[in-house]
Order: sequence, then structure tokens, then C-alpha cells
Amino acid sequence: MADILPNREKILAHCTDTLITTNKEDYDLAKNKFKTDVRYVPGVGIDPKKFDISMTQQQKTDLRKSLGLKDSDFVMIYPAELNKNKNQKMLIDVMEIISKTHNNIHLLLPGKDNMNGYHQKIAKEKNLNNIHFLGYRNDIPQLMKISNLAVSTSLREGLPVNIMEAMYVGLPIIATNCRGNRDLIKNGLNGYILESNDQNGLANKVAYLEKRIDARDRMARNNNKLISNYLLAKILTSMHGIYAVGDYNE
Repeated sequence: MADILPNREKILAHCTDTLITTNKEDYDLAKNKFKTDVRYVPGVGIDPKKFDISMTQQQKTDLRKSLGLKDSDFVMIYPAELNKNKNQKMLIDVMEIISKTHNNIHLLLPGKDNMNGYHQKIAKEKNLNNIHFLGYRNDIPQLMKISNLAVSTSLREGLPVNIMEAMYVGLPIIATNCRGNRDLIKNGLNGYILESNDQNGLANKVAYLEKRIDARDRMARNNNKLISNYLLAKILTSMHGIYAVGDYNE
């Protein structure tokens, strides 16, 4: 349990009326560990308004062009702060493998850099020009809409918003095998789950999906169905049941 909940949460759990967890593993562990009322609410919710934007093909082409991308390029995206937990180093290693056989696969890394250029230095040393460090961006929905695949190499998660957003946009997803990610990705159905040290496996899955438009389309359709459980309106209803009504059904 020490690896799942921080000390402050373990201490406070004994003096709270209700403990809300955002992934199923935390829920199961807290349910067995604490005598308090434990509820499961799947995340903070995705607001469809943020992503219900239309982009013409020309707008997509122009945005790609501004990033040095062509319409024919296969684009992956991982919107996340650059830090050790998000584990972007794994993706740099993956891109080194991919670049040996594919020159049309690119990786977008929008997010604040909390490691003082560590990842950029490694990419430069490996001469990887297909990794685009974008820094902080306020156009993540648009960047997702010009991408073909979402990836996540996190070591730990609660219930990752970036994956839920990718699901809503309809992107297939390749993610590492950690709590939170496992709640959202059904292996082979809407994406793939791999171990955090399996660079070759991740590279192979990327290469497979780059070729198989049919598999990407199937996963996109499945994501459009699965994301309904994580929309903001449904989450707010659940939270209202806990705080105001008290008749929330697990």
C-alpha cells in the first residue's frame, strides 16, 4: 500500500468520512486497507467542449507544416511535462530504433521541461530529428487532431488525463503497464499495453500501426465507445451522489 497512496493520504484516510479513488487498483487496495467509506470515481472527467473543434484539411496541413511535418508523415503525440515519471527517455530510445527503418515517423512532445534540456540533449546526441520538443502549448486539442497515435510511457499514474483526451479524439494508444493506464487501455481493443523496459516491443507496435490503417480505425471506434464512462457530465453526477445525495452506486 505504501507504493500506492502517499503517507498523508494513509494518515488522513482514518479520519475522513469518504475516500475517493480514481483508479480501480487504488480502490481495491483502499477498500481492503481502510475501514472508512471508499468510493471509485473514474478521474476528473473530460470536457467534450474542449475537443469538439473542427479543423479543415488545410488547417491540419498548415499546423503540420508549421512543425516541419508533411501530410504523409505518421505522427505520435505524448502531451506531458518532461520529467522522470513521464519517462520520455524511453520514447527517445524507441525513436532511435524506429529511425533505422522509418523516416516518416515523428514524435511530438508538448509539455513544460522540468529537466533542463536533458531529453533534448540526448535526442541531439543521437541525431534524432524526428522528435519535436514543443514546450508548453495551449493547442493540445489541435495537436491531437493532426496526430495518428497517442503514446504514454509513464512509470506511475492515477488516471491519466492525456490518455482520456486521446481516447475522446479517437486516437489509438500505446501505453506502459502501470496503474491508471491499465484502467483505460484494453490490450488489442483500443491500444496496447507494454512494460516500461520494452523499447523494442513499443517500436514494433508503432511500426505495425503505421502500416495498418484498419487497426487504427478499429481502435478509434472502440475509444469513442469506451470514453463515455469518463465524460465530465457523468463524473459530476457521481460526485454529486457522494457529496450531496449519498446514494452513489459503486
